[in-house]
Amino acid sequence: MVVPGLQVIVVSPAQATPGCPGSAASTAAAQTAARGCDGRVEDLSMRSETTQVFANPNGGFTAEQYAAPVRARRADGSWAAIDLTLRRNVDGTVSPTVTTTPLTLSGGGTGPLATVTARPDQDRFAMSWPGKLPRPTLAGDTATYPNVLPGVDLQIRAQRDGFAQALVVRTREAAANPALKKIKFTTAGADLGATAAAASAKAAPGVRAGAAGATSYQVSASAMWDSAKADDPSLGDERSDVARPALGARPAPVTMEVAGADLYVLPDPELLTSTETALPLYIDPSVATGSAHWTMINSKHADQQYWTYDRSSNAKTGYVVDAVTGVQMYRSMWDFSTNDWRGRHVTKAQFYVDLLHSYSCTASNSELHQTGGINSGTTWNTNAGSWGATLANASNSSCKDVATTTEFAGQGVTNVVSATANDATVTLGLRSTNETSNGGWKKWNENSAKLVVEFNSVPNTPDTLQIDGKPCGTGASAPFISTVGGHQPVITARLSDADPANQLNANFEWGANTGVDTGWARAPGIANGATAWATITTNLTPGTTYAFRANADDGLDTSAFSGWCEFQVDNAAPAVAPKVESADGRYALPGCDGRLGWCDGVGKVGSFTFGANGIADVTGYLYGFTSTPTSTVAAQALGGSATIAFTPMSPGITDLYVRSVDRAGNLGPVVDYRFFVGSGAPPVSLWSLGDGSGATAADTGSADHPLALTGNVGWS
Repeated sequence: MVVPGLQVIVVSPAQATPGCPGSAASTAAAQTAARGCDGRVEDLSMRSETTQVFANPNGGFTAEQYAAPVRARRADGSWAAIDLTLRRNVDGTVSPTVTTTPLTLSGGGTGPLATVTARPDQDRFAMSWPGKLPRPTLAGDTATYPNVLPGVDLQIRAQRDGFAQALVVRTREAAANPALKKIKFTTAGADLGATAAAASAKAAPGVRAGAAGATSYQVSASAMWDSAKADDPSLGDERSDVARPALGARPAPVTMEVAGADLYVLPDPELLTSTETALPLYIDPSVATGSAHWTMINSKHADQQYWTYDRSSNAKTGYVVDAVTGVQMYRSMWDFSTNDWRGRHVTKAQFYVDLLHSYSCTASNSELHQTGGINSGTTWNTNAGSWGATLANASNSSCKDVATTTEFAGQGVTNVVSATANDATVTLGLRSTNETSNGGWKKWNENSAKLVVEFNSVPNTPDTLQIDGKPCGTGASAPFISTVGGHQPVITARLSDADPANQLNANFEWGANTGVDTGWARAPGIANGATAWATITTNLTPGTTYAFRANADDGLDTSAFSGWCEFQVDNAAPAVAPKVESADGRYALPGCDGRLGWCDGVGKVGSFTFGANGIADVTGYLYGFTSTPTSTVAAQALGGSATIAFTPMSPGITDLYVRSVDRAGNLGPVVDYRFFVGSGAPPVSLWSLGDGSGATAADTGSADHPLALTGNVGWS
């Protein structure tokens, strides 16, 4: 059975490169896998109802985003393609097989006719027919409730963003029924207030409803149309149905009135009763959740919105003239979220859409443009003036109604998607180049519109720059380094990137302020967040100020350079040894030099002060008790002193060796501060722990302080 208007978008799984996994659970895992197998790998953490994101082996990404949902997540967490085919539920109600917008239709009886749930807030909106509904017949995405009034059926068609409903008037007698003069629907929702806010007394633009003032749903500005067909077969064998009028159909506006939670639809009496009206006649209010991402504009009906009206007869472009309806000229637009590539560098963009029908079998040209944003109020009058220059062209035909995927690509498309990468959405519009004859008339599968975007995160500017472990500085804060003994300074920088598993490369450059002695170095294969290093191999001249900086690249994009970090070369070591003095007098010389006596004793702490001895650029000291001291202490200020504490643990000669360290790291001469440490006072108590038995350990010292053994302590 063929159900007119029912479309299925088949989203084929991406073909995995041989040896590559088709997908990975996280961005980092997808990047790592793509790089390892030299093929693209889907990042499952980024999959959504409209989008798949793939990590590419070059470190970048490709997003494939449909304007309309093409998949939905099932209760078990798996994904399935959208399938609007209606099924009967266990409780007798009716629902689409797979959809992103939960929809429940009546299985007959007095319950709500239709209940739709908007996400993510789970707001519910229900519409009810005032009488008892018969059991519906199901055909594809359409449920038909026969004879809700004599000769009048009620049809509901499931849509991706809500539902279309219409009263189908099948006979002249039915059209004359007074009950059709003013048709009542009742609305309700667990989280909804009254729906009365937006309708005017005549030709209402629609009714918006939502929780706490938020618009979660829109009941379209009602319309009605008959079943007249276009007189030109080349326009296609299109027939009116519950969701849209055919090209040749006679439309008429319908007035909507609201009273509390009740919605009244007042059909146009002339079209309702005219003998020229081709039956069946459709009277429509439709409901959308506000999540639609495409619409059309029509120059003939310049104030008509197509956000919820005439959406099931496909997206249309071009000029069409018919003996019944006259000249009409359509354009179609889609908007796409930039969320997946927001703030990234877009390197390539392509737009795809399937051509379903063309008036002519001769190829005609279609144009892609950037347009102003679209919403439920978009009309020809509000949008046609916003179209920019042509971004890309495609020439083809499909007069035999064979779906033909059409690509719009080139630098123009890439430039627009790149320029809008920091905006919430980018809106693209399709029009025919020929808008003056039927030769440019085309129909497109609105749900197949897809934007494919290649993008990459530009690496962050390197930070935490250092030279020989000293932080970056300029002017008075610039560090000093030494090249004594052929030492080559090591420069470092931390690299980072928004893409977690990117491998990064550091590019260092340096030079003297005089413009000579320049050089550069590259450090490849640095993990994201790690530190890169390089050695300055240029011969550096003492007394000269130099500077270095760094940037990072990931093979696709290069960051900005860091600021310059200055440094000065100082190879002049401190010429004289530091002064060493006893700070507290306990081990002062000459009193403790052994000739005049030994001082204090074991276990008595002493303090020592080191002085720069007139060397102005001393920053610290090395000290220790061997001839090559290694312990460090910083000077209190440049050229200042430092104090340490030392507790002798044995009597006799003690040598304290000290040398100065200047700001470049140069080492001065070593001084030996020799002093003699006395034995000190004997111990008050002494325990040999040789008892071997008993509950105490005897004190063999000068006092009687035995140790008591407690707990699980014993002799062994």
